Amino acid sequence: MMATGVLTPDQLQLVAGAFVSKYTQRPLICPVSGDDDWEIQDRLAFFAAGVTTYDGPKYPSAVILCRKCGYTLLINVFMLGVAEELGIVQSEASS
Repeated sequence: MMATGVLTPDQLQLVAGAFVSKYTQRPLICPVSGDDDWEIQDRLAFFAAGVTTYDGPKYPSAVILCRKCGYTLLINVFMLGVAEELGIVQSEASS
């Protein structure tokens, strides 16, 4: 598993390609700014399932920011279809 969540240029390109092919058939409009200019970040976000604890499942997600206002989308890498290529397996992600 990726210890730091930092994406290499090739991994970033993989995430970007999957995002574009899966989610941009129509303009993806930011609910805050109304803009459609997004930027995929070079790090994954890992957040815990619990509200009060960081123990338990962690969900690795691609981070996509609106370039105008910074509104942030988190797209789970398993749903995006790139987890295996990033070296993340289900058992590691949820431990």
